[in-house]
Amino acid sequence: PNSKINISLHKYKMSGGHTHLPSAESVPMDVLLPPSEVHQHKLCGYLNKQTGGGIKALKKWTSRYCVFSDEQCKLYLYNSNSDATNCGSIDITNASFLYHVGCSTQFTIVTGKQDHVMQAHNQEAVMYWLTQLQVSNLI
Repeated sequence: PNSKINISLHKYKMSGGHTHLPSAESVPMDVLLPPSEVHQHKLCGYLNKQTGGGIKALKKWTSRYCVFSDEQCKLYLYNSNSDATNCGSIDITNASFLYHVGCSTQFTIVTGKQDHVMQAHNQEAVMYWLTQLQVSNLI
């Protein structure tokens, strides 16, 4: 089984005590903001979301365009970046975040109602999403 750890900002300590947070420059642009939306949302891009029932054979990955709203503290999910209507949302207000050590491109958003397993393009994108979501959750 994959190991999971709670993610927190202190996990990014480097030697010498300097904090290393993934920057937008280290994450592929297709994972981050399209140029037309840079001024509207600080955090958005494509993630895969695990969907399906409790039976592992029924679970599958669905690509979702995710947009975080600071005002509502929610991650809105869209079928694509051109959709005007979301197909769901995740309330981040009291969420915690799990990083999947065995699957470096996956993380889980744990809310009181449901666990949302997400997958990013690469490990740097995962760290960027987790950092930004956690910082937004603390504000």
